Amino acid sequence: MRRSLSFLLLLFALSMTRPASATPLTVTLSGPSNPTSLGFVTSVDVTIRPTAQTVPTSNLSAEVRTPGFAQVIALQGHNCPGTLIEVHDGGAAFRWTGLGNLSGTAQISCTIDLRLLRLGATPLLLQLACDQCSNPANNRAEITLTAEAPPDLAGRIDTNPFPTVGPATLTLSFANEGAGLARNVNVGLFGPPALFANMVNAGTGHCTDGYILGSDFASIAIVQMDPGESVSCRFDFVIPAAGSYPLNLLISADSAAGLPDPWPDNNSDQVTLQTADLTVNTRFSFSPDSNPGDGQCADGNGACSIRAAIEESNALPGYQRINIPYQAGGYFLGGVTGALQITDPVLLNGAADPASGARPWITRNDGDDASLFRIATDSPTQTVFHGLELRGNPLLLSVDGAIISQSRGALWLRECTLSGGRTTGQGGALRGTEGLRVTGVEFFDNQAATGGAIALFGVFDGVPDALIEDSVFDDNRAQDSTGNGGIGGALYLFRAQVDVLRTALTNNRATGNQAGQGGAVFISTQTQLKLRNSTLSGNQAGQRGGAIAHIQGQAELEFVTLVYNEAGPGDSSFGQGGGIYVAEAAPDIGNSIIAYNSAQAVGSPIAVPVGGNCVGTIDSQGYNSISATLFDNQCQIVGQTQNDSLNVSPALTPLQIDTLSGQRFHALRRVNQEIDNARPNCQTIRDGALSIDQLRRFRPIEGNGAGSAECDRGAVEARTVGLDLLVSGGPGFQIDISNPYAACTEPSCLYRYIPVGATLTLTPQSSGGSQFTGWSGDCSGTASCTLQMSEDRFVGASFSAGADPLFDDGFE
Repeated sequence: MRRSLSFLLLLFALSMTRPASATPLTVTLSGPSNPTSLGFVTSVDVTIRPTAQTVPTSNLSAEVRTPGFAQVIALQGHNCPGTLIEVHDGGAAFRWTGLGNLSGTAQISCTIDLRLLRLGATPLLLQLACDQCSNPANNRAEITLTAEAPPDLAGRIDTNPFPTVGPATLTLSFANEGAGLARNVNVGLFGPPALFANMVNAGTGHCTDGYILGSDFASIAIVQMDPGESVSCRFDFVIPAAGSYPLNLLISADSAAGLPDPWPDNNSDQVTLQTADLTVNTRFSFSPDSNPGDGQCADGNGACSIRAAIEESNALPGYQRINIPYQAGGYFLGGVTGALQITDPVLLNGAADPASGARPWITRNDGDDASLFRIATDSPTQTVFHGLELRGNPLLLSVDGAIISQSRGALWLRECTLSGGRTTGQGGALRGTEGLRVTGVEFFDNQAATGGAIALFGVFDGVPDALIEDSVFDDNRAQDSTGNGGIGGALYLFRAQVDVLRTALTNNRATGNQAGQGGAVFISTQTQLKLRNSTLSGNQAGQRGGAIAHIQGQAELEFVTLVYNEAGPGDSSFGQGGGIYVAEAAPDIGNSIIAYNSAQAVGSPIAVPVGGNCVGTIDSQGYNSISATLFDNQCQIVGQTQNDSLNVSPALTPLQIDTLSGQRFHALRRVNQEIDNARPNCQTIRDGALSIDQLRRFRPIEGNGAGSAECDRGAVEARTVGLDLLVSGGPGFQIDISNPYAACTEPSCLYRYIPVGATLTLTPQSSGGSQFTGWSGDCSGTASCTLQMSEDRFVGASFSAGADPLFDDGFE
């Protein structure tokens, strides 16, 4: 007999033995009368009070449940007295205990928050029990909650952000990406009146529905958009003069029941049209600008090259913008003696190929061994490179900073690629100084004796010298021209104050036939480094510090994944510190994973390696996972080690590449000491909480099934996974799911928030003459199926036709 029916029989038996003076309770439930969006939280208000005030009640308990076996609600929270505990042996039910006693006018008023997991109407029953309860009709209450498929409107503005003065066009694209109808769709485009004075709606169909043109806006009102329906509307207008023109798109919509779009983040877009006086229109830069400072970018043939544009910008007052459109053959700086010098701050803005998304690329095509660009502005205003691919010449061994030499003045690299730089000195891609910012940049295949990608020489004056964020350093090398080991495969830091955030340093090397140090990072004199939400993996040093050589200065590592790095062999007797080599001050490390690093001895496997994970002393700030410390006899861990997990084996995926950001990372693939086990509230050592991880996803995420969201150790927060189960045939069927999940008795069952790495066993049950005929999707065959939930899973289950079984759902 089902548990819910047994519960009611118990209540009936108790009522037969109660005294005549017993009194019932009155319970009421109230919730939203309109549907709630599927998967979103709805609140149910509960009121419990004695019907007769003269008789107290005691030992109150209750059950909150829905009919059937499938889990169609999930408890999100409550402010009620006592405890609600989910029970999984009879459907979506919660046992409520510890309510206390009621007497006189006392009552319980509270709210239970539930997430609806199934479309349509879901009855919700609350059944009370107590020592004095005598009237089951009063001791229960029922309401119906309804979930509907919500709409999800998304929109964007498509246009050339760098148009010329005169006629221009844009396209408003918007779509209903949700599973439900979108009603009362309002689309508004807002901007300067100068653009709307000549605005023409050239679209058809829905583009003309309720169209209104105002002095500074254009709007469209659509009665209804089906799921998956998309609309594109073209608008023609005129840009009257040079300048900046911001345009904003705002979209709103309701569901079929009048609920607003529950995902408003993609309901808007904005773009600023910037007419550029300096627009490059030739690929080659042999000739100088004819008359720098006259406001015209033109060489002797009237062409505007990159060289001519920079020379004109240097001569003009104020901050200029140089637009560099995409050219399939790229741009060449041949004919320029030495580096192309930027002496006045400027924005060099690349416009990507609209078809492929490829960025404009710039390189040299002559034998000059200078940098491509030299920043010498003597200004704190940043010179900005945006959306460009800057290529060194691998056949040339250039001077310091093979691609960019930042000697004086601030520099910001945004969404660029720097590759192929070669120098026998410092900075295979960039030799920098204070005022450097690097955002969303990929450095690969660069080489220098010092700082394979970046050699940074700060000014130790208490001012941050560099911020490196959301970037990737991959396959850069520190090695001099004779093959001797270099210093700092990706980064060399000297007297610099540097923050490195959400960045991957992978497969970089400081190698050669002599000792290489700092496969990824070399920390030198008076440097202060803060490294957070970052991954260091697969780096190699000839001798010291496969990932990091910490020679002098200070370092803080927070929420870092430092794994699979190697030190040695060089030409010495052993490698030292496959993960970290520490010579002086101990780095502060917290909430991090340091594992699977190695120090390879000459003659291995017979010789004994020294310091696979570290050599020297590291100051633990707690909540670290560090493997193989028993064998790192030169690795000393001091500080708040009581919260560390030592000699453990974190469960990590192989190195992955995020398709959106290009970030390299190792995901957590099993609930272990890393998941939900970092410092509470995601606190860093000194600078507050981190609310996002390396992939810019929110922290914390509930990951181990315990019911509360806590931060994970390492660079990337683990994501829960889900199981979608689709059943066909029957209708006499049931799919049992191993604890703690309720069985599936519906044609479609969704199981969400499953801890990553959990193991589920699915067992088919048939009745009423039906027969299980097999699995599809992530299961196969006809036997019970065991799933490793390392990712989202889809399973189909087929039953032959049979008679309808009778299920008692416990409702009257």
